[in-house]
Amino acid sequence: MEIKSPKCEFKRDSHFPLDTIRDTFLIPDWQRVLNETHKTGIVNAIMNNQFYDNIIQVYDLKNGKQKYGVANGQHRLMALHLINQQFGLKEYELILQIFPFDMSRQVFVRYNLGKKVSISDLTKVFDDGTIAFFNQFRGSYEHKTTGKCTSFHNLLHAIKFSKTNSPIPLKPVELEHFIKGINKTDCTYIRKFTRCINKISPFVPNSFTYRSTIFRALFRIGWDNDLTDGNFEKIIQATIDSTQAKDLVKDNHGNECIAYIYQYVTNELCDKIKIPVNKPEAIEYIRRMK
Repeated sequence: MEIKSPKCEFKRDSHFPLDTIRDTFLIPDWQRVLNETHKTGIVNAIMNNQFYDNIIQVYDLKNGKQKYGVANGQHRLMALHLINQQFGLKEYELILQIFPFDMSRQVFVRYNLGKKVSISDLTKVFDDGTIAFFNQFRGSYEHKTTGKCTSFHNLLHAIKFSKTNSPIPLKPVELEHFIKGINKTDCTYIRKFTRCINKISPFVPNSFTYRSTIFRALFRIGWDNDLTDGNFEKIIQATIDSTQAKDLVKDNHGNECIAYIYQYVTNELCDKIKIPVNKPEAIEYIRRMK
């Protein structure tokens, strides 16, 4: 494979007029939510002449009101805008690294993977309308938990638990490759799971059913077993009604509680409601709780 330099060009403006920032730059809707604390830190650095990162990664906008979209650098630009509005600084040297439009999302990802970027931030960036996984389940899941549905990141962590048997969540650096590995068979099961859990427990924010410990454990139980909708719905109902499941969630914290719920439901609860399921893991939480 031929190694190539990134396709981009640089433009230096030693006297960029700060009052034109909003007219020049578009912050796309897939960008992270602006962090005011981070912005304030940049303001302080600029005001004390301790700011050294004035190269902004942008991309060409062909048919927009503004000239450039911002792939990386919105906090720096908004800090400069604030300084212009509140402190009267009129000009500042900026260097624009200009990428083609179709590279914009990848530029964001590559610059931000090493930062405190969340899975939800990344799913929003990857969802460019070309990925079947997002296209099929958008509406049933969203990039952030809403009043109507849980998040894609909750679903993706559930898929990861089912495929690897490990409750440790996906890491941001793993996400792009992981999404590409979700196939048609996986999507068929996701539709079944979504149908069954919504029938028994329609989404309510902060409800027990959609907590990561319950949601991800139930997802794997259906993944591991060829259940009819009826039997799967009975398992879901029994789990959310279970006092022991509630106690496990209350008394245990962290990712291991997801495994505890899975072990309890497969080893004990399904026997009580007389639905046979695979029991690939021994009960671990009893030993740990003693």
